[in-house]
Amino acid sequence: IQDGDVLGNVDYSLTLKKGLDGLFRYTERDFSGNPAYKYLSVNDLSEEGKTIYNDLVSKIKQASSGITISPIDVIKKRIKEAGYKVGEMTGRDIELDIQDNGGAIVSKRTDKNKKKLARDFNAGDIDVLIINQSGSTGISLHASEKFNDKRQRVMLSAQTQLDVNTEIQLRGRIDRTGQLVRGAYRYIISPIPAEQRLIMMFKAKLKSLDTFKDTLLYQIH
Repeated sequence: IQDGDVLGNVDYSLTLKKGLDGLFRYTERDFSGNPAYKYLSVNDLSEEGKTIYNDLVSKIKQASSGITISPIDVIKKRIKEAGYKVGEMTGRDIELDIQDNGGAIVSKRTDKNKKKLARDFNAGDIDVLIINQSGSTGISLHASEKFNDKRQRVMLSAQTQLDVNTEIQLRGRIDRTGQLVRGAYRYIISPIPAEQRLIMMFKAKLKSLDTFKDTLLYQIH
């Protein structure tokens, strides 16, 4: 995916097509062990193979998982539609402009200055700041008396970090010394059993660090 590409569909089922095409990639090595990466063309398949391939591609195009390939861009779109200004601190180089027809336009991200994003958020010029591990250190986003925007900070977590230490670092961005009001945390959790198990493990890790007592969990059914 490159800047300027137009995607007719951004459903997660598209990853199936990528996985299917990955079956045609292979590696050859010479006598010295040097690799040569090659790709088998669909035209090299037998007639039966071509038929099976085209049938799989057709089924993939018709499939719909209901899950987008870029949740961040969907979240940004919904927040903007609600009338709020959004910044993103994730380290991504590209983003998707989600269209109403279900497609998207790929564009290169330009607002990636970490310090400027933090300043704009603390000044109230940005209402919402989306961050991931890229924003876990080096910035202060708390309700400091030094910032123009002194409202309480609320962190909505759509995905917990695998490393609980990184999670604690992220939480520390809005809960710091010198704040006028403590930060609040809300975790969005689905009822999917696999995610429920992960959140139970996550809670156990937080409890071992004696930080879970100040966290509120919300479950979406």
